[in-house]
Amino acid sequence: MNNHSRNHRHASFAVEAIGQAMLWTAPYEVVALVGAFVTGLGCALVFPALGSAYLLTALIERPKRLVYLSSGMHHHVDANLDDILWKERRWNGSSAYAESKLHDAMLAFAAARRWTGVLSNALEPGWVPTKMGGPGAPDDLGKAHITQAWLAVSDNPEAQVTGKYFYHLKRMKPNPQAYDVALQDRLAAICAEISGVTLPT
Repeated sequence: MNNHSRNHRHASFAVEAIGQAMLWTAPYEVVALVGAFVTGLGCALVFPALGSAYLLTALIERPKRLVYLSSGMHHHVDANLDDILWKERRWNGSSAYAESKLHDAMLAFAAARRWTGVLSNALEPGWVPTKMGGPGAPDDLGKAHITQAWLAVSDNPEAQVTGKYFYHLKRMKPNPQAYDVALQDRLAAICAEISGVTLPT
């Protein structure tokens, strides 16, 4: 078995484990989906970063709201669906992370389009001073969680929307590729092929 096949197999196992763990713990009224951090271990962890959100979306009883955590880094990359597992490109952890966050936003908007009656949105929490963000990050850590909680439970009409992207309680334009329907459907098909689970329509 070559390295790519081994990584693909490990990715599939990791996705299944992550998805099932989240499935057992998530509430059905509101589901908050957060993407796992893609580490420097390489392509074995690229799909789990997206796959945990994809599997939970596909398997869980349909909730009233879906909230997907993206990142400001997603604005500066392409979806690169031809090489989602980084088999052809030289590994770059930062770019892989950013692409996975674009994929999360694409999945959020695909769910919004497919599922009437479900409010599905994505957001970026800002560049905040965590271990990942570093001590020099300029955003306020105290505000990082507010938007996702607001989207999950608020009765404010501004939060009761679907297919939108937010930053600090305000709508923001995402990477244009996030709204590309053809890319959304292709991403869902790729996720289905890798995981063996189809996203319901």
